[in-house]
Amino acid sequence: MYDANATLPAFHLGYHIPPSRTPDHYALEILALLLGDGESSRLYQTLIKRKEICQDVAVGPDDRRGPDLFSVWAVMASGHAPKEAQEVVLAELASIANGGITSRELAKAKNRIRAAFVFGLQSNMARSQHLAQYELYWGDANLLKLEFDHYLAVSMEDIKRVADTYFKATNRTVLDVLPGAAPAS
Repeated sequence: MYDANATLPAFHLGYHIPPSRTPDHYALEILALLLGDGESSRLYQTLIKRKEICQDVAVGPDDRRGPDLFSVWAVMASGHAPKEAQEVVLAELASIANGGITSRELAKAKNRIRAAFVFGLQSNMARSQHLAQYELYWGDANLLKLEFDHYLAVSMEDIKRVADTYFKATNRTVLDVLPGAAPAS
């Protein structure tokens, strides 16, 4: 698609994944952290730091109640086309599907989740919002107490399996965003 307000090209890769609160979804959430959470993540290091072909990259599930979407969104650096970064992303996904991740990466992601979980429940307001969300969406506010255990149960094999299962070309939608107006047909 063309965007008259865009100054740089970008792209969005979307993969259909299972709903939140399912075992595969927890593994995919951890995989999203490894790929795109912070400056030490795999895609940030490759696309922004080493190759300098992107200005920004974001990875994660949409966290819907029904069927969900795992998204990779990137804004290209000046002079680079979306295809360059897409090839890197697809190669990284294939690498994880074939070779998995390291135990250090898994421990790091679980530590990030632990910190987010603890700090996300520090204030009374945040706790009440989380409890209300669980009661509204899932019918039981007490499920919040068990949530962290689901993340801890994710193994390196789970990450490899979900990468191999969900990141197929037949399960992918690609949207390239190009600056300017669409050319006349």
